[in-house]
Order: sequence, then structure tokens, then C-alpha cells
Amino acid sequence: MMRVIFWLACLIGLLLLCVLQSRRVLLTPQFGFVASFIPQAALLLYFIDAWDVDLCDETMWVLLSGVTTFFVVSLLCSWFYKKIHCINESHLRRYDSAFCEPIDVKKNSLILFFVFQIVVILLMLYNLYLLLPGGSLIERIVFRGHSMKYDAFGDRVNVPALLNQCFIACQQSGYIFVYLLAHSFILKYKRNRLWLWLNLAACGFNMLLTGNRGPFLSLFIAAIVQGYFIWGKATGWEKGIRIKTLFRVLGIGLLLLGALYWTMSWFGRKTDYDIVGYIGEYLAAPLKNLDTFIREGEIGHHFEYSRTFRNILNDLGVVFNREEWKYTPVNPTRYVNGDCLGNVYTAFYCYLYDGGYLGCILLTALVAFVSQNVFLKAAYGRKQPQISLVIIVYAYMFQEIAFAFFYDFFCSVTFSVGMVKNLFMWWLLREVLTKVKLVRRRRYA
Repeated sequence: MMRVIFWLACLIGLLLLCVLQSRRVLLTPQFGFVASFIPQAALLLYFIDAWDVDLCDETMWVLLSGVTTFFVVSLLCSWFYKKIHCINESHLRRYDSAFCEPIDVKKNSLILFFVFQIVVILLMLYNLYLLLPGGSLIERIVFRGHSMKYDAFGDRVNVPALLNQCFIACQQSGYIFVYLLAHSFILKYKRNRLWLWLNLAACGFNMLLTGNRGPFLSLFIAAIVQGYFIWGKATGWEKGIRIKTLFRVLGIGLLLLGALYWTMSWFGRKTDYDIVGYIGEYLAAPLKNLDTFIREGEIGHHFEYSRTFRNILNDLGVVFNREEWKYTPVNPTRYVNGDCLGNVYTAFYCYLYDGGYLGCILLTALVAFVSQNVFLKAAYGRKQPQISLVIIVYAYMFQEIAFAFFYDFFCSVTFSVGMVKNLFMWWLLREVLTKVKLVRRRRYA
């Protein structure tokens, strides 16, 4: 127990340093990374006896060196960036009037994209009934989602390639629509808000068809980050976050966690836990699983079996026709005293699995370097477009960092063809919504 308490105390102390160092901008990468482990450590204390938790020396070294590396690399990147670009705190206080103007989104483009999403939904439903015989709609959705997540490439339930790309585009459009809604609420204008809500609802239904609840949680976190940056740029970062606002966000987050528990049966999941045990399996168990993995000593593997860069490895396997690179890693599920602890082990597991103890430090430093540079461009960049792709990308990265307590999503998603597609989709949708104006032709007698 004392080691978990010591780990929790170190995290709280380091989080305070992150707050002091960040000064005006709170949601830095190092803040998100360190903060993600605090609820995990606190909740693990509840399961100390039930799960026989006793973190070994190697686990403590990995944890402490990991968060320290992330913090130090972030500080160094920030210092060098500000020196090179001659930036000081006054840059944050500059008011960008153009950024704070109402965004001129074309209503016809919103209507057209909404129709497009409805067509994609109908085609996906048709293919689900066509490809998967028998069962209810929810059972078909869950079966396809499970096959896409766990089954080998040849056994996946695939829809036509073009439809699949349109399906992904509809899901990723949510990051644009929550940005537009956040911009309109924070800067208090109501232009086309109804069609923004309708498009976001259609995006949510497309996410539902994935058979996975993760996209909803990711979009929620990204929406908070986007709103925070829009609010900061609109106020020059002069105002602090009100306690009332923090409690609202916390309340919504708790409701969302509860919704994950109450809706799990819809997605074909079963558990014998109550809500505390269920949250513990997802929140606290990864740290216990990491300790078990480190005790087994199976660290450092060939690049062909990479966990950290598994998506780009799959992409390269398709390009170069290397079947051994095309695989879906499935981690062993752990059990302790009859309790299922799941099969996730924190982000450090992926780094240790690929590169051992040295690789863990280097890969953590890589995540800190990339995320910090994107953050600095989002926070200090001047004359950004009203729909700032830098802010959208950073919000997307922040939600990946926020799941570091659970698994590594940052490297596997950021360094992949899928991320390139996301960037193109966001840019294209921004151009369509703001610059493409559909005009009716007039008929002359």
C-alpha cells in the first residue's frame, strides 16, 4: 500500500508543478499525462487487498522515470520554442479579433453534409443486414465491431471500401462540429446552430454503428479542450476557470462514466461487478496488470511485433505485402483472486514491450516532444484561421494522452495513415463548410 500512496503523492506533487509551470494555459500535454494517472492510483488503493497489489521496484522505476521524462522533455521543448520564436507571456494576452468573429458556415453546405451522413447511415445499416445474418441490429453492430477490433484481417466483416471511408469521415466530422458549436456558445452567436446540432447527432449515430463506446468519450474530452482553447484565445487567457465550470465538467464526466456502465449490455458486454468494480477494472486494473507484466520479465520484442507502432506497421504490411506485419495484437487477460482485470496495461506497457526500459524512456520522450510542439503552436500561434486545425489536432492528441493510464493510443494513432486521412478530412470539411457556396441558377424567360 505504501508504494501506491508514494506514487500518488509524487503524481500530485508533479501535477502542481505542471500547473505552476503552465501559468495561464492549464491543459498542457504534461498536465494531461500526469493527471491521467491520479484517479488510477487513488482507486487502486480501494483494491489493494482484493488484488494483492504490491508494486515491485522495477514498476516504480518505470512509473517515476516515465512521468518525470515527460515533464522534463515538455519543459525543454517549451523553453527552446519560446527562445527560437522570441515568445513571452504577452503573446498569450494579445486579442485576436478575426478569430473571435462569428464563423461564416454556409447553411447549404451543412444541409448537404447532413444528407450525406444520413445516406451513409442507411447504407451501413443495409450492409449490416446484408453481411450478418440473423440477430437484432445491436447484435449485428456488436459482432462487426468485435470482428474489426480482434479478428484477423481475412475474418473481418468489411463493408465496401468507399463506404467505409465515408463512414470514417462522418465520425471524424464530429471534431469539426463540436468546434463550431463551442465557438458559437463561447462567443455567443446562434448562426446555423440547429444544423450543427443535427450534424453532430448524425455523427454520433455513425459512432454508435462502430459497436464501440470509446469514440464518444474521446469526442467529449476533445470538445472540452477545444472549448478551453477557444475561450482562452477569446479572453487573452486573462480569466481563470470558474469553480462552477469545473464542477459542471466533472459532473458530466461522472454521468458519462455511469452511462458506460449502464449501456454496456447494449454493446454485448457483461460483468459481475457493481459500478465501482466496473470502473476499477478500466481505471485501476491497468496499473496492476503493468506490474504483473514487468514481474514476468518479457520486455523488448522485435519490431514486427510492435505494440507502439502497430497501426503504421499494418499499413506498411499492406503496401509491401508483408503478411507477418498485418496483425491485431491481443494482450492476455489477467485474473486475480477470481476478479477479471482486463487486458490493458497503461501506455508504458507498449513502450516496454517494444524497447525495454531504455525504449520506455525514449518513446515517452517522443510523445512529449510531438505533443508539446503541437500544443505550443495551438497556444501561441498567431493569426490562426477561425476553424483552427492546430487546435483540433491538439485536442485530438490530448484525448490520446489522457488515456495513457489505460493504453498507448498516441503513437499508434498519430503515426499512422489513418491520422493523415483525418487531417485531410478535417481540412476538406473546413473548406466545404466555409468556402463552398451552393448557388441556385436563375432561369430566364
